[in-house]
Amino acid sequence: MNSFFSKGFLVFLLTGALLSCEKNAKTEIPSDGKARFKINGVEMRTELRALIRNSTFEFTAEKYRMIEGSLSPWEALTISDIQKKTDSVQRILNSDTIASTYPDRARHVGGYFGTPQADGDVSCDIFEVIEQDSVNNWVRINKQQNDFTKVWGSFSMHLYRTESCSSTMYPDTLLITDGQFYFSL
Repeated sequence: MNSFFSKGFLVFLLTGALLSCEKNAKTEIPSDGKARFKINGVEMRTELRALIRNSTFEFTAEKYRMIEGSLSPWEALTISDIQKKTDSVQRILNSDTIASTYPDRARHVGGYFGTPQADGDVSCDIFEVIEQDSVNNWVRINKQQNDFTKVWGSFSMHLYRTESCSSTMYPDTLLITDGQFYFSL
């Protein structure tokens, strides 16, 4: 009887531990979905936050790191002003160019990639889109449901470093390929 009780109690404890880990993971990292892509051939899997704004949406794919006992965004890839339309390729431009060159047009997609310094507070590496490379700078909505509250898509970006610090992690240019994302709001 003690053996049965202890096995049942052990199963109960393991189940409780698994459920609490899942709950902690969901509350520690805000996530609306997932993304995966390759940076210069090395695969990265990240959490994804998304935001819908009228006829467009944006997403930020974030990789987290433990800093002083708490999870902090460590690498972030953002693509913004994506039009709500399927089965068409949308070109990604430099986010700053959109703001200064096309302030009255919200129909241009913008993107960038960045990493913070060791403390997680101040930007270190900032990468912007190489606009001349229109072949590699695109995003496509492959499928959507419920008026874009669930979205599946793909993307590719070619970026160059515009800012860095002494502890830089990446080379001067990044080629992001095989990008896939999903979110549900």
